[in-house]
Formats: sequence, C-alpha cells, structure tokens
Amino acid sequence: MARIVAGLFEDQPAADGAIARLHAAHVASPSITSFVLNPPGMHHGLPLGGDVDADPQARGGEAGAVRGAALGGAAGIAAGLVAAPLVGPAGLAAGIGAGAFVGALAGAANAMGGNPGTTPSARPGGIIVAVNADDTPEALAVDTLHAAGARMVEVADGDWAGGRWRDFDALHAPRDVVATRGNPDYPT
Repeated sequence: MARIVAGLFEDQPAADGAIARLHAAHVASPSITSFVLNPPGMHHGLPLGGDVDADPQARGGEAGAVRGAALGGAAGIAAGLVAAPLVGPAGLAAGIGAGAFVGALAGAANAMGGNPGTTPSARPGGIIVAVNADDTPEALAVDTLHAAGARMVEVADGDWAGGRWRDFDALHAPRDVVATRGNPDYPT
C-alpha cells in the first residue's frame, strides 16, 4: 500500500497548474497522476449507468403516490360530475384519470426526500491530482496541492502502480480530508 495525497480541482487548467507546481517542487512525473471524477450518481458503476440500483431519497414515494392518486381521483370525480352534463360520461372518466395521475405525481413528490441522486457520503466531481507520497514528502504534496487551489486535499492509503492510483473508488467518501477551500464541511 502506498500513501497517496490527492487534491480535487474545479477544472483542467487548475489541475494542470497544480501539476506544474509539483514538478517545480521536484516531484517526479511517475509520482503524479490526474483523472476526471464525474459528479455523484454519474460514475457508471452499473451496466446501464448510475451508481446505485435505487435512489435512497425516493423511499416512501410509492405510498405517497397511492394517497395522492386516491385524493386526486376523488377531486377528478367531482370535476367530472360537473363536466358530465356538458361532455357526457367521457368527462367523468377523463376527470377521474387526470385527477388520479396528477395526485399520484404530487403525492410521490411530497413523500420523497430532498436532493435526489446524492448521498451524504458522495464524493464531489472535478479533476483529481494524486501524488504518491511514498516517493514525495507528504507535507510537500499537501501544501503544494492546497497552494495550487485544490478545493479539497485528502490523504489515503492505496495501490499505486504504473504511475497511477489503481484502487481509487469514486463511490466512497474521501478518507482523510486534510485541507479544504471554501466550505469547511466540504464535501459533505
């Protein structure tokens, strides 16, 4: 296992600037790697895309949909009865259907949690610049990445081979965040 220091940058020019600073600090190229990290929920961990089989924030939506369909259907009956003398029985059926549909959507949306697609442990997207701290002093890597404008700097143990961090897992939260820029609670 190697000790790895990684900085998260907003864009490629910022990451390139960090790499230039690392080179200026005499960090060898085989000890530096960078890669794009997609936003949470978009890491394509599953065959059809996405990170998880179901959105945990959607729990409770099915019960809300049933309640909403019942309430919407009742409202649709009332609207259909008003419209029935003008358009006939089709107005009643259309009122019930439309009311149930709208009620189901509203009920499901109200029953589900907020901020779908993310989890509290989600790793934010950006450009990662990682340094093998077995070949470079850890403090130098941390200070250089932070000074280069990293939004977050973390320290981790991982598999470093062939000049890259081989066992990086985008689905797990950063392990040991040592520096942040902006929100001190970042990335959670």
